[in-house]
Amino acid sequence: MTLANGGTFPRFSKYSGVAPWADGYFLWINIDIDPNTGKSRNEYPNQFLRGGESVTWFGGSTMHPESATVQGLLAAGRAPHPVADPPQEGESEGGGEDEEGQERGKKRGDVVIFVREVKQPYSCFGRVRVDSVDLTTRPVRMTWRLLDYQQHLWDCKHFRRIVDLAS
Repeated sequence: MTLANGGTFPRFSKYSGVAPWADGYFLWINIDIDPNTGKSRNEYPNQFLRGGESVTWFGGSTMHPESATVQGLLAAGRAPHPVADPPQEGESEGGGEDEEGQERGKKRGDVVIFVREVKQPYSCFGRVRVDSVDLTTRPVRMTWRLLDYQQHLWDCKHFRRIVDLAS
């Protein structure tokens, strides 16, 4: 993370679950499972869905549908991605994008997700896209599709163990 911030450790609230960057966002997910009951100890438990292809994430208590962070996450998480959304037949590579590869009128950036069991180090689970959003709940609830699931994650033992804990 320090490298991604020009050699300086970034400042962010550990309670918000998100760190905005000039060109995207980092999301943080904690998995806290009681070993005796197998149930989450969190009031808003994060879960992996569809065998680990998607994961839920809850925004911080101060986030609401109009907040800059929520709007930025939605814009970045819904923007077409060259890997996840290759051009369709007859479509040009540039599509609705400007010269920098940004969708017109929207901030382009990746959303990258980090997951950990509580009190363990975070692991990077790669890039994500918005799968679904519920802006009527407090906190805001988003489901993210892991773009690197097929290529990098599905056969990783550490990933499978975390998914099994939070499924």
